Amino acid sequence: MKNFLPVLLFAVLVACSDKTQEKLSDVYVPELVITDSLVIDHLTELGMIDVKEDHSEFLFFDWKTNELIRVDNSGEIILKANRSEDGKDSYKTQYFITAN
Repeated sequence: MKNFLPVLLFAVLVACSDKTQEKLSDVYVPELVITDSLVIDHLTELGMIDVKEDHSEFLFFDWKTNELIRVDNSGEIILKANRSEDGKDSYKTQYFITAN
């Protein structure tokens, strides 16, 4: 019984000791970037009307203010136009359908 405690202590030390040194490999962790969405600085909900073939610009319509909004692929507003009032190149009704 006297030798039990030193043997137990020795067994615990041997079991818990680090025999092999593990090499930490350089694991490549890719950075995730969202590329399929636009953040547009506009308060109301926009409906998408058209997209350029090279996806460099988008045309949206604001149903609340009746504005056409032209946006680049980074989300910056290039141009806003309200064509629902009287004047050249105006329209009287919302005759188009947008993709929501």
